[in-house]
Amino acid sequence: MKWLLAGLFALTLFVCLGYLYLPFTSDDAFIALRYARNLGRGIGPCFNPGEMSYGFTSPLWIFLLSIFPRAGLSLLDASKALSFLSGAMGIIIFLILAKRSSKQFRWLSLGLLAWATDPWLLRWSPSGMESSLAAALVLLSLLLFEEKKDAWGRSFLAGLSLGLAFLVRPECAGLFLCGEVVLGINKRWKGFGGLLLGFLVLALPWLLYAQAQFHRLLPNTFSAKAGLPLWRDSLRSLVRTLRIMGPSYFPELLGLVVAGFYLGTRKELLSALGRNLLFLIWLLGLPFLFILMGVGVQSRYLLLITPLLILLGIKGWELVLRNLRGGMQLLTWGAIFILILGTNLWLTFAWNYPTTMKFSQGVERCLIPLGDYLREKTPPEARVAMVDIGAVGYYSERGIVDLGGLIHPDLLPLIVKHPREKILPYLPGDGYGKPEYFITRAPHPGPEDFPGLTPILTKEFGPLGVSDPHTVWTYTLYQVNWDSLGGHP
Repeated sequence: MKWLLAGLFALTLFVCLGYLYLPFTSDDAFIALRYARNLGRGIGPCFNPGEMSYGFTSPLWIFLLSIFPRAGLSLLDASKALSFLSGAMGIIIFLILAKRSSKQFRWLSLGLLAWATDPWLLRWSPSGMESSLAAALVLLSLLLFEEKKDAWGRSFLAGLSLGLAFLVRPECAGLFLCGEVVLGINKRWKGFGGLLLGFLVLALPWLLYAQAQFHRLLPNTFSAKAGLPLWRDSLRSLVRTLRIMGPSYFPELLGLVVAGFYLGTRKELLSALGRNLLFLIWLLGLPFLFILMGVGVQSRYLLLITPLLILLGIKGWELVLRNLRGGMQLLTWGAIFILILGTNLWLTFAWNYPTTMKFSQGVERCLIPLGDYLREKTPPEARVAMVDIGAVGYYSERGIVDLGGLIHPDLLPLIVKHPREKILPYLPGDGYGKPEYFITRAPHPGPEDFPGLTPILTKEFGPLGVSDPHTVWTYTLYQVNWDSLGGHP
């Protein structure tokens, strides 16, 4: 009964705190919504009608969302409800997983509350993005994974779960590979085969379709990077990862470190590493992959590993303090409880929530009005060249020339060579035409460095939120006069 009460309390806390973030929708969420709307209309998986492009990372999410317009439901509201429900589902799975690994209720309940009040889970669960669903499927896969027995059926189910996770976030293929490595090390060949078959049943058909339709296996996001040398990208990725993980999960990280030293003194470290090998490989491997590839890490990417960090960190504290007497253990548990919950709530209310709401206001007051203006004041066949294509593209319903390279990765050589706010004269006519409108983003308003642009509308956006809480950006919509603009300056 106490497990049920703990779960209900954690879910209630999650819903109450997550509800505060309901107005927040990131610009990337609108990219998925536009793909889903076109898919629901029978146009296919495309951002611009007639231009098939692999500019989305989550085919399963796109497919699920495409169902709602056919039922007459709001696509934006449905996406938020689905992501919020996925966050709640992740808490339930976390409870089951924690119950399997923790021996004391007080430590299990602490881990459960730590995950339910995680500031990044709260931020992204109601956002309309796929992040919370991916986190829930990762937890489900780990719950189903069994390395100690040759349980073919259980491994097959884990493989199916990992296949679904891959269709939500492609990085989850890494967890599948980690699972196969662990099963191979333990010589659990039936489990190895079951995991492989379950994963391929769902992943392989999509990979074949993606290769045939888009001529690539992985989304455009894997190539849409902007031109820094790889070592600088990797260094920036490392710094961003540390800035997210360090302040947010300091108590859990400390628990892991303390437990490592404790087990080392007792010569139990290797056996503990063996028992938690899959968790540890995934926990360390995913950030390493991001850093190696120079990925611009965002907090939502790390939701694939943060519940494991919480689980192992709490387990580490439980292990270290297990020999303390009852009163002393309870006192220490209370101190760790205050530290973890205090950290989560402080980050939420002093930093995360205020900056997230400022970002949300920017979307409402800047990007959506730009999209509405284009829909109402421009012809349906008009095309717009811009970088932040999500909300403007979704609300304008106009053709977009993506200067970020997500929808049009073949523009990346130009994007690397020329500043995006000055790239317009270099656009090739073939395949893109000559966009009649151009939207720039700059820290301050002002005329561009070449003629042929007539400013129509200016909107301020800022601050940008958690990643940049100070800079206010100015978006300017220009009408393009190609006769005056000319060719390459």
